[in-house]
Amino acid sequence: MKIAIYGDSYTCLNFNQPNDGRGMSWVDIVKQQHDIYNFGIAGTSVFYSYLKFKEHQHNFDYNIFVITNLDRIYNRKLDNLFNQISWYTNYSHVNLWIKDPRRTPHQLKIIESVKTYFEYWKDEETENILNLSLIENLQMSYKNCLFINAFSKEHNPILKNQYGLIDITCMEQEESGWIEKYSDNGIHLGHLDENNMMLEDYRLAHLTEENNIILGNKILEALDKKQNMLDIDLKDFVKPKHDIDFYVRWNKKL
Repeated sequence: MKIAIYGDSYTCLNFNQPNDGRGMSWVDIVKQQHDIYNFGIAGTSVFYSYLKFKEHQHNFDYNIFVITNLDRIYNRKLDNLFNQISWYTNYSHVNLWIKDPRRTPHQLKIIESVKTYFEYWKDEETENILNLSLIENLQMSYKNCLFINAFSKEHNPILKNQYGLIDITCMEQEESGWIEKYSDNGIHLGHLDENNMMLEDYRLAHLTEENNIILGNKILEALDKKQNMLDIDLKDFVKPKHDIDFYVRWNKKL
């Protein structure tokens, strides 16, 4: 089948980087049996994916829609400011853009306004309700789509699903020593230190190769059955083989 993919970093993280032993992604697995076009971009919102879906879904036999965190905003003007999509949906990235010496006074003024949004007037409830409504509209209106939850009710109470892709990511990190080395020391993915080094996920689509393969095969099975929702059960996935530092990297950002 000819299949399109929409969503955030769970559809594309590190796909454009040298593989360096990262192995295969779930998209690679699906590509073995289907013709794939990937519209996914890291950091994007539900609304961005919704617009791409509405624009392109009719050109494909089937679609895969990865549902990202519901509280992310979408703003076309901010996308156009730096010709980069959704740089403003992550607070740590906004802080990074402020520190970039290449920014003009006009650009800095706009970036400061985005930082103010995060710090003072972000309304998560409104974003949650609006984006959930978009998803429910798609699910009722289109049967040629497999929906996959990236997040779960543990990470956003408005959701009803017990597990999402993020729960696999968190399990991998906890089992490989993330909490002891990083979390207990106040360090998170996206953390920017005093030397402008950022801790970034080195995995493909935030998952180990083993779990990417498991996920890819589950998706292939769901596509064969023309399912509309992928059921994610944490017990179907495996613990990582390596220590946490195999899966994360400190990278210079400025």
